[in-house]
Amino acid sequence: RYVPQQVSAEVQYNATCQKNGQWSPVIPCEPVDCGIPELPELMELSDEDPSTTYLNQISLKCANKYYQMDNNGNFTCNAEGKWESESGQNDLPKCQPVCGINTEASFDGRVFGGKPARLGQIPWQLLHRQNPRGGASLISDYWALTAAHVVDGYENGAMNWLGGIIDGQDKNPVTIETEKIIIHPGYQKVGLGKNQTNYDYDIALIKMSKRVSLGTNLRPVCLPKQADEPVKEGTVSGFGIFKRNTVSRRLLYGHVQIHPLDECNSVGLPVTDNMICAGGDEVDSCQGDSGGPLFSPVLGYGSLEKPYSLTGIVSWGPSGCGHEGFKGYYTKIQNCLDWIKETMENN
Repeated sequence: RYVPQQVSAEVQYNATCQKNGQWSPVIPCEPVDCGIPELPELMELSDEDPSTTYLNQISLKCANKYYQMDNNGNFTCNAEGKWESESGQNDLPKCQPVCGINTEASFDGRVFGGKPARLGQIPWQLLHRQNPRGGASLISDYWALTAAHVVDGYENGAMNWLGGIIDGQDKNPVTIETEKIIIHPGYQKVGLGKNQTNYDYDIALIKMSKRVSLGTNLRPVCLPKQADEPVKEGTVSGFGIFKRNTVSRRLLYGHVQIHPLDECNSVGLPVTDNMICAGGDEVDSCQGDSGGPLFSPVLGYGSLEKPYSLTGIVSWGPSGCGHEGFKGYYTKIQNCLDWIKETMENN
């Protein structure tokens, strides 16, 4: 009788002893072999040619440093011929982009009144250089977030966004073409060339036509968690107006404080809890920055333990950027997390 190792139900074979003293038929005992698993995209084996039979182990890793696995990558071949993780799961992990990390651990010093960014310092910043000029934030290797009013009326056409740059006239940017633009259903569309008077839910998702090739200067920012405490300050960045109605060629950034909504002057436009009001000492977002990021912690204080996350999207503000009496308004990302995640999963 041959019993495969540790199977739940015994498999029996009959053999007859022949006159020559040999058993017939001879049933060979082969160990269970799980084989090399079909690996998800961007994943590879830690060892090139591992043994894949019963009780042998394999280790998985992401193909490059800009990704990390969303679960344990150590698996053992079980008696059923399946790879099993330490927690008893058979599903292989996936490689997700590392978010919220830039090229440097800290920066000196502390948009309108902002400082020029260095390459790789704000690697999630995207630019739409043509009309409408605006920004966006890369949040994965397929998706970016921008303000709905930047893309209102452009949903049915392709837009080219530029990434991995700090010079708006860079001759060799990473050009990213859109496949789909999805505006939040709570936003009141007005279409091309019309003035918006209600910026509630001013947020849109951009799906790229192909996977964005991540690198040192082009990486996603993290989304906040629903349970995160409200932040008190952050950094805003963009290629918008920075002085005397001059559009900046360079990517600028500045630090802003977040204020209670009732302390900000909305000049008569409606304000909702889906908005954040923020401003600094002659530092503000301005025309052309729309759709870009307000992120925290303040630039220079992010780390692997505390990566940068997207707090808001540059939305709207009174004319006269950087005026002490007026602050800018930003779409509050925390209030849109469910919509963001559901939309990405369904598209």
